[in-house]
Amino acid sequence: MTRSSFSALLFVALTACGGADAPILASPSDEAAAPGAAPAAKIATHDGLVTVAIPAKLTELSDGFARIHALGSSQGRNIGVNLELTRRAIVLRSVGSDSDSLLDALGRAYQVTPPKPHMRDGVELPIEIVDGQIAGADRSRLVLKATFDTGLKSEYAEVFITFDPTRNALEITEKDPEFRTNVLRGLGQ
Repeated sequence: MTRSSFSALLFVALTACGGADAPILASPSDEAAAPGAAPAAKIATHDGLVTVAIPAKLTELSDGFARIHALGSSQGRNIGVNLELTRRAIVLRSVGSDSDSLLDALGRAYQVTPPKPHMRDGVELPIEIVDGQIAGADRSRLVLKATFDTGLKSEYAEVFITFDPTRNALEITEKDPEFRTNVLRGLGQ
């Protein structure tokens, strides 16, 4: 058994045994990052749901506000995004070509071509805090449910966004595969 197949098997086993917090980024990378490149991101599918895990760090934390910078590499390209969190919303801020590459990576993982090739400069989404607290984002996991809601049922979507400072990881996990096109539509411009 190769090291990467063992890691994949371990991830599935931990998740199946109730270890839903199994760290996607803790396993050895299947791809080596080029010297000077961003650390490797991971894209995994479990039970038909796609999770993109990107190395991330908390860059600012104050009363009811957090800023997170996520940057990783996938298939030889950097993928990244900046996030600003308040108690009511999350803003995903494009960092240029790295965010466009994130949109493309999501499209490949979802097996859906993004309707637009570039990520919007800023996408503000209402959130529900599922686990954790923004004030504690420097020491414990924070899980959010973010909603894409334009008022049209045909454009509605939800994703889970998790920041774990103990693993320096940001995870974007789809809630339902039926939302894939709408997530890409909501992020793209």
